Amino acid sequence: MSTGSAAVPVGGRASAAHSGGARSSSRRWASCRLPRVVVGSVGVVPARLAAAERALVGLDAAAPARSGLESAGEAACQEVTAVADSNGSIEYKRQLARVLVERCAGEALAAAAAA
Repeated sequence: MSTGSAAVPVGGRASAAHSGGARSSSRRWASCRLPRVVVGSVGVVPARLAAAERALVGLDAAAPARSGLESAGEAACQEVTAVADSNGSIEYKRQLARVLVERCAGEALAAAAAA
């Protein structure tokens, strides 16, 4: 067994999204087992979001449930420690974390399923 990673570009930068799926010779990436979610430019330092990671565990890599991706986004929104600065308000950054975690997780799972 091995794990897979996918780089998902966000805002002109490459953001690594780790799918943590399981693969065998007869089957492509099956499900998300060890996801890692880290956000930057929201708070003072980049932060790992454990609640968002837990929401992604078990999602089917080939066809992740929309509700699972939405749960990960909502968990990111609630868990992130955002600070207001010249790049945006706290509310804006929480919403940005929600949308980008949902979107990037879906893209990373799709990339892992295609690997």
